[in-house]
Amino acid sequence: FGSPTKDVTMYHVHFTVDPMSALTAPATEFAWLTPKAGASLDAVVGVATRIVEHFVAVGKEDGCIGGAFGRLDEKVDTVVVALGWTSVEVRIHARVPTGHANAASRRTMHLLGREARGRPSSTN
Repeated sequence: FGSPTKDVTMYHVHFTVDPMSALTAPATEFAWLTPKAGASLDAVVGVATRIVEHFVAVGKEDGCIGGAFGRLDEKVDTVVVALGWTSVEVRIHARVPTGHANAASRRTMHLLGREARGRPSSTN
């Protein structure tokens, strides 16, 4: 048998607000955001801010328990968003912000939800 930590990589996120509502939810979603060529990390932080604000604002209606974002120590050009949900199914049907990413986000969440339903432990 190999080491149980052999394939584990640990990252350290400096969240801008307390992330515990997202991290202790029945289902936690993580998104890793990096700037495209020519974009700044500040722009990525702005996107992360809007994502968290949107889902927390519609949370009571769509099942988002809480959210937070922060920069990653190990990858200085990366921002991690954590959103807590009442269930994977609720997240799949949550309203996403309007814009060109809307359809892609719904497809991604549908695929992630389908995979998570097959392996419940992957939703946390």
